[in-house]
Order: sequence, then C-alpha cells, then structure tokens
Amino acid sequence: MMLRYKCSLLFIFFSIVALSQNTSIIATTTIDSLFTADKNEAAEQAIKKNIALYFSEGPLDSLYRYPQYIGKTTLLKANTKDAEEEALKFIEKLKNLTKNPRTLYKSYVNLNELYLDLQDNKGATDASILALEYALKTSDINDEELGRVYYILGSNYYALYEDEKSLKNLKKSVFHYKKSSTADKYRLADAYNGVATGLWALNKLDSAEVYYRNAIDLAKKSELKEYNKSYYIAAFQFNLALVIDDQGKINDAIEMKKKIIKTFQEIIEKSDDKILVQKAKRLEAGAIANLAALYNDIGYVDRAHKMLLYSYEKKKQVYDLSDPNMVSMLTKIANAAIGLGNYEEALKTLQISLKNLKKSKTNYPTVEANIYFWLAKTYEEKMDTNSAQKFYKKSDSLYQKTNETSYSRDYTAMLHQYTLFLANQKNKEEAVTKAKALYHYVSKNVDDSNLIVLRELMHLSEIHFTLNEYEQSLIWAQKANNFITKKLQGTTNGLDSIQIEFRRPAIIYFEVASLLKIEKNKSPEFLSKQISKIEKAVASLERRKITITTQSGVTEILELYKKLNDLSKELHNTLYKKTKSPELLDKILTLQESSVYQRIRTQLQTKQQVKYNKIPAEILKKETKLINDLSLTDRDTAFNITTYFEAQQRWTNFLDTLKTKYPSYHNLKYASLEIPIDNLQTQIPENTTLVRYFFIADQLYVFIISETQKKIIPLQVDELSNRLSNLTKQWQDIANVSKKLEYLYQDLWAPFSKEIKTQNVLIIPDGVLYNLSFETLLTAPITSFSDFTKHSLLAKHTISYNYSALLVDKNKTTTYFSDNYVGFAPEFTTQMKDGYQLKIRDSLQQDKAYLTLLPQPFITQVTKDFSKKLGGKSFLNEKASKAVFLKNAKEHKIIHIGTHAESNNLYPELSRLIFAKNTSSNVAFDDNENSLYTFEIYDSNLSANLAILTACETGKPTHQPGEGMISLAHAFNFAGAESMLTSLWKIDEKSSAEITSYFYENLKDGMKKDMALQQAKLTYLSYAKGRTLAPQYWAGLVLIGDTTPIDFKNPSYLWIIIGGVLIVLLIVFLLRKFVTQRTQ
Repeated sequence: MMLRYKCSLLFIFFSIVALSQNTSIIATTTIDSLFTADKNEAAEQAIKKNIALYFSEGPLDSLYRYPQYIGKTTLLKANTKDAEEEALKFIEKLKNLTKNPRTLYKSYVNLNELYLDLQDNKGATDASILALEYALKTSDINDEELGRVYYILGSNYYALYEDEKSLKNLKKSVFHYKKSSTADKYRLADAYNGVATGLWALNKLDSAEVYYRNAIDLAKKSELKEYNKSYYIAAFQFNLALVIDDQGKINDAIEMKKKIIKTFQEIIEKSDDKILVQKAKRLEAGAIANLAALYNDIGYVDRAHKMLLYSYEKKKQVYDLSDPNMVSMLTKIANAAIGLGNYEEALKTLQISLKNLKKSKTNYPTVEANIYFWLAKTYEEKMDTNSAQKFYKKSDSLYQKTNETSYSRDYTAMLHQYTLFLANQKNKEEAVTKAKALYHYVSKNVDDSNLIVLRELMHLSEIHFTLNEYEQSLIWAQKANNFITKKLQGTTNGLDSIQIEFRRPAIIYFEVASLLKIEKNKSPEFLSKQISKIEKAVASLERRKITITTQSGVTEILELYKKLNDLSKELHNTLYKKTKSPELLDKILTLQESSVYQRIRTQLQTKQQVKYNKIPAEILKKETKLINDLSLTDRDTAFNITTYFEAQQRWTNFLDTLKTKYPSYHNLKYASLEIPIDNLQTQIPENTTLVRYFFIADQLYVFIISETQKKIIPLQVDELSNRLSNLTKQWQDIANVSKKLEYLYQDLWAPFSKEIKTQNVLIIPDGVLYNLSFETLLTAPITSFSDFTKHSLLAKHTISYNYSALLVDKNKTTTYFSDNYVGFAPEFTTQMKDGYQLKIRDSLQQDKAYLTLLPQPFITQVTKDFSKKLGGKSFLNEKASKAVFLKNAKEHKIIHIGTHAESNNLYPELSRLIFAKNTSSNVAFDDNENSLYTFEIYDSNLSANLAILTACETGKPTHQPGEGMISLAHAFNFAGAESMLTSLWKIDEKSSAEITSYFYENLKDGMKKDMALQQAKLTYLSYAKGRTLAPQYWAGLVLIGDTTPIDFKNPSYLWIIIGGVLIVLLIVFLLRKFVTQRTQ
C-alpha cells in the first residue's frame, strides 16, 4: 500500500524570526557571504577574530549572534553532537561573563537556529524554552520581542507535533504583536498564520480558515510593497488551500493552488528583487509539489508524478542537490512511482536521493532513514523480501539513534509497516517485541483515553492475526473494543462518540475473524451471531464512507470493506454447509454482487468533477454541501453534536428527494447494495448457463446457474496469479502454452464441465480471472496454435462476459437507434505529435506519454471502411478529439472507439480513453482535454446497442486485477451502452483490426453478438499464419453485456421500399383495370 504523502504547512516568516542585529551587521553579513561562497576557513577565522575582540574589548552583548556560527564551523570538521556541545560551551562561557537576561535570551534564540540547521526539533524547542525564560526576566522587553519569542517556541512545538502547546504559544505571539505599537502588520499576519496552522493541526478547520483569512487581510493592509506584498499574500493562501482541501473542497483547493503558482511566476518574471525572486522560486516549486499532493489525494497519481518531476526541476534552480529539501522531493517522486507500480523507477530515484544526501556536509539521519524505509517498501512490493528486510533494518537503526527515548510520527509510521512485514515473514519475536514496545511507550506518554492508544491496540491485534496467533489477536481486539466502550461511556461530547464509533468496524473484523479460527464447534447459532456483528460493522462503514473525500480514505474503506465482505461470505458458506438452506446460496451471491457495486460506488467518492448532466446543477451543489457538512464530523473537532444531527437530518431528507425524483442517480450512488437475486434463474437466457466465479479470501468458488439448476462448487487452484502472469509472458511457446492452458482447464472448468449442457455460456470472473480469456482453455493437448479451433472452449461454447449477475435479464428489450454507426480513430500520426510539440515548446510541460503512443493505421482503416459499409460517420486524426466524441457519440447502433486506452486497476475510476490533443490548449499537465476518464463517462450520453473499444493498452497496473475493466464496463452501461467489445490485455493493432472486420461482417449477417465474435476469431485462426496464431493476438477481445443481434435495417429506407412496391402494385392494378375495360 502506498503511504499518503502531503507537503507540510509552512511557517512563511520562519526565516525572519532572528532578532535585530546591532551595528556589527557588516561583519556578520561578511561571514554569511563567506559561508555561501564555500570559503569556510576564512569564515572560521573571521568568527574567531570577532569573538576574541568582543571578549577583550566588548561589548559582550554582541556575542549572542555566535552560538550558531560556532556550531556551524564545528560541524564542518566533526559531527552534529560535537557541534551542539561546542555551541553550548560557548553559551555557558557567556553566562559566566554576563548576567544580562537580554543577551542570554538572544543567545538561546540563536542556538535555536543552530538546532534547526541540524534538524533537531527537540533541541530547538529546549533552546526556545530557555530563550522565553530569560526574555520574561528582561525588565525592558517590549511586546514585539515577546511576540517573536512566543512565535519561535510555538513553531518548534509544532515541529514536534505537540499541537496544543504549539497553539497556546502562537496565540500568545498574536496577543503581544497586537499590543505592540511598533510591530509591522506583516509580523502580526504571520502570527495569525501560525495560529491557523496550529488550529489546522488540531483539526479545527473552520477556525483555521478564519485565522488564515485574517492573515491574508493583514498582509494586504501591511507596509509591504508591490511584489513583496503579493508574495506574502500568496504564501498565506498556500496554507489556506490545504485547509480547504481538508474541508473536502479539493477542487477549490486545486484552483487556488493554480492561482498561487501564477502569482509566484509573475514575481519571478517581473520583480527586480533578487532575494524575493529566489524566495518566490522556492515557494513556487513547493506549491507545485503541494498541488501534486492534492492530485494524489483524489487518485491522479500519474499527474502527481509528472508535477513532482516538474517541481524537482524548478527546485534545482534554488537548492543544491544535496539539500534535504531536494532529497525529500526525490523521495516523493519515488513514492508516486511506487503508486504507479513503476518499481524500477522508484528504486533508481531512491538510490539517487541517497547518493545526493551522502554528498551533504551535514548528517540528516531522519531523512536518510526515510529513504531506507521507501527502499524497503519498494522491495516489499517487488516481493524481494531479503532486500526489504535489509533496508527496514537500516531505517529502524537510524530512527532509533535519533529517537533514543521517544517515537516520532515518522518513526511510528515506519514501525507499523515494518512490524507487519515481519509478521508476514512469520518473524514472531521481533514483530511482537517492536509492536509492544511502541504500544507501551504510547500508553505511558499519552492520556489513556487518547485514540493513539486505540491505534496501537488494533495494530497488535493485526500483528497477531497475521502470525496466525488467533487467541492473542482476539485478546487485543477485545481490548480495543473495551477501550471504545470505556471511551464512549466517559465522553460528554456526542460528536466524539460518533468519531470513536467509526473505528469499530476494523476491530470487529479481527474479533470475528479470530473467533472463526478459534471456535471448533461452529454451530448455526454461533455463525449467525458473527454474521450479525459483520452486518453492523458494514452498516457503520457505510455511514463512515460519506465523510471520505480523499483517495487514501477511499483506499482504506475499500480494503476494510473487502475484508468484511469476504468474512461474511465465509460465514454464510460455512452456515450453508451445515444447514443446506438454499436461501444462503442466494445470500452469498448477493454479497458477491454487492461487493462489485460497493467498489465502483466508493471509487467515485472523490470525483467531484463528475457533473451528471441529467441532474440539475443545484441538486449536485446541495449534495456536495451536505456531504461536506457531514464530513466535518471526522475532520473538524470544533464541530458539535447538535450541528451533526442537524446535518444528518438534512442528508436523510435529501436522499428521500433523490430516491423520488432522480431514482437512477440514487441507485448509482446511494441505494441499498444487497439487492435480492432469488429470481435470477428465471432471468437466465435460453440455452445459456451462468458461470459466476468468486473468491472468499484466497479460496476460489464457482456458482453454476441455469434455468434448471443452481450449485456452488469449491475449486482447488494453487498460485493462480503467478500462473496467469507467466502464461502471458510465454504465448509463443506452443508446448508450454498447451500444458498450462490444459492444466487451467482441469482446475477452472473440468470440475463442473458436465453441468454445462448449453451452447451459450455467460462468464462473470472475479479478481485475477479478469485477465484470463476462458476461450483459450484447452480440453486436450495441442501441437499447433491452429488446433484452438478444435480443442478449446472457443470451439465448444459461445462465450460472453459480464461483471455482475444483477445485469442478467433475458426479458430486457434492446433500444432502437436510427443511426447505424459512428467511429472515432485518432491514429496518432507523426504529424499530429509534431503539431503538439510546436504548441507546447517547454519540454518539461509536454505530455511525454502522448508523444510515445504508437500510430494506429489499421484500426483507422477499419473505422473508415465500416462507416461507409454501414452508412455512418467517422472522425479521424485531429478530428477524433474528446470534445468531438462527447458531442457526436450518442444514440447509434454501434459506437466504435479505435484509440489507445489505459486500464487503471489501482484507481479504476481513472482508467481512460486517449483522444487527439487539442493543439489550442497550452496548459501544463492538462491531459484532461484529450483523456476521457471512466468517472467522466457517467456524465456522458453513450446510448448504443454496442460500444467497441478496439484500444491498445498503454499500461495496466495489476494491484487489483480486472478493476479497470469492471469500472469501464459499468460506466458505459450507465451511460447507455447495452454491450461492449473490449480487450483483456494489450492487443496487436493489426490482428485486432482484422478480427473486428470479421465481427462486423457477421453482425451484418444477423448473428448474435457473442456468436459473431466467436466466428470472427475462428475465421481469423483459419487465415492467420506463424506467430500471429498465438492467443495473445486474438484471445484478448471479449464481449461484455447484451448478446442480441443488431438490426441494421433502416426503417426509413424500408418504408420507402414498401411505398415504392405499393405504388408499383397500384400502377399495375390500374393498368390491368384500364386494359380490361378497353377489352370489354
């Protein structure tokens, strides 16, 4: 699982908290310039000379500026510990020579700066505490000085995640700045910024927004001029955007970030102040990285990755490559690469970051530890457990050295992952020891009612469950349950109780799963009791889901829902074995189908861009507002219970309105997912058997359902994922392919083959089986690929697919469309790409993936040919744009989309079809204008009898196999397409074009869609030669959905013909009558 990353809120004026210097400023400026020029020896000599002069001639008060310098020069020759000790010795020497509290408080402020350079937040905090102690002893200290000291202390507490103490001191900073008659408005503005940041850290979002807006207003009224003012206003807006994001208004946050970036760009281009330009460049790069984090939050991992790369190039202009800021940026780039499944790129990036960090003259152990952690995670994803273990150990060792008596948030996050890794490797002693040590530390150092304690209790339950120690897992789960019960009894805040209750579903999972493993006598009563617990957990999860607005939240919900759903299916299946009650079979199938829609529905949760044109804008706006109100219960601790219940009631009323006035939309997003399917057998089409595969955890089952039977059969299949993966890598090896496909037939089909007595088979796969073309399964060995026409399921059955049994309806009538055909084929020629590059000249902003897309001449030709044969339209090359598609695709018998596609199994709603670039667009990273994402299809009218996606895959992450195809099929179905022809894997463009051509001819002859595809493949196999006979060239194309034939007759022509015949008959009749009369 990819850990969510997000840029930290910045204290904008942190660099100006150092206090005013006296008339010796020239000397310190000179020293600073020597360090900047890397003339360290000269700087050290200047420092020694100045110190000697001050000690011999005075004034001693001027020595407060030197602890940082002494530490810095020591660090160049020794280590951080020595640097700290020498600086402290200097202050002690100064304390022996003067008792002036002003000098000493300034000295500790300066020491604080050294600790910040050393990335020692604890040391900085201790120094600022002493600074405040001496400042309060200074009789003539003014409010402006106190405001600055409180600001420093609050900032340091914030860095230590001591949020309450941070906010308390930052509020005191505001108090003193407001009292001061000399403090500039921008300093008060920054103090407001600090308070807002403290409130944000405590999830008091509405209050944080007020303070940020106060900071912005003060900055606008401050003494700052022109671009300086623009800079600080944008800097505060930089932070405000994060609060707006956390309030669930992610699109608003993204738009604000874009405007902020434009402001920084204007300063960079137009300001003459070199220092300001440098600062603007830094914040611009930070804003781009932060915008990338926002895109990451809503699942646009690819776009986030591109923007991070762009930000890194920008930061090169203002930071040294060994700077920890740059190193951390590379870590985030690697993080995004991991999320995209690009593990080799992630490893390469992390190794570069480590190499760059080693070049730094300063040690940054926590930064290095974080790199080791992500190296470990990457190797873990690659299943290289030895390398993962090696880097987890390195990370743990470094974190221990920097957290000798405590656990930082980063260290805690790493330990959670490390201990789970150890548990998966069955390293019981180390996993449990480390997890318990963390739990005991938390128990001793926070209030026993803190939810952090609950997190560690749940983690220990998970660790023991992973180790197959179910009794211990149950004990820790029950402790967590008792914690929640006690917390609920002790709280007087109703809203707290709601937030606490939201944590219970995960605990229930481990409790019930452990009990199921422990209990030997699984009586029906026991099983029913556990089922009831799971049902309550799922209901709670459904309520919790409404509050989720980020992709990480969606991922968490989906992972937990899958666990609960699998456990529920296992409980029902065990109960069925004991009772043989047929209703339980229906229930298991209902749970399976509900899980499909649950995933699709939850995946759409963060996509606020979906407008649903069929729904009035004011309804969608109201929906967003109500969801944001409810979601604040989870994100804003200032929200009260009365407000929550009022928001809940408004939400309930709104759902009633949707159900009555907009039932289709209500069913898509909010209707009950457990739809009864007890009448499914009556919906099976004639001469058809439904084969529904499904997993309960790792155990594979299959439902066999026809008009006359309904059975559930367990299948014994080992290492299915690896077998399918290896199969696709060896398509050309006939002996190997024959052996593996025959074995797969024996495992996946033979156990129930005698139960299938129909020609037609409707298959609904699950999990990795979405990557298998069942037509390739072999009933006997073959020695030539042409033998697939004799010994495969392709030869034996006419196969179609679907993603849910709820869509099976033999009585459903097909829609009549008067227009036969419309086709779209961008082709992606060299000329098109050249035109795009001429428009977007900055190579950093170009869509590199678009420029590497292979041309598609064969599909383009098929599109042209059949638009003529079927009397339709075709849009080719530059005309095949996203805008043209959305305008012209609706209401045709066939919509043909001949383009590249990207099936995203990690974020299925971001699977996309790629159209021609609009060369009039010059927005950086704007792939929206030529990408039609799955979530956008819900907002489209794609009504058709058949949508054909003869698309070449550009990449398919395999974290959740088949998810991309399921979501795409569901979206097309919702948009009005009754069926879809698509590909299971990256398919050869030429062979795809040939099969599609045969398929069209068969449809014209009146064949059912599934038979038309079967016969097209058999025809292809009869003509293909050599390597193109291999399954990779033909087996990937599948039909999903309705199989009825398409009537290409055009009634308008038919009536003309009928009318013409009638006219001719009338003329013949009149002529005969006339001739008869003349004869008489």
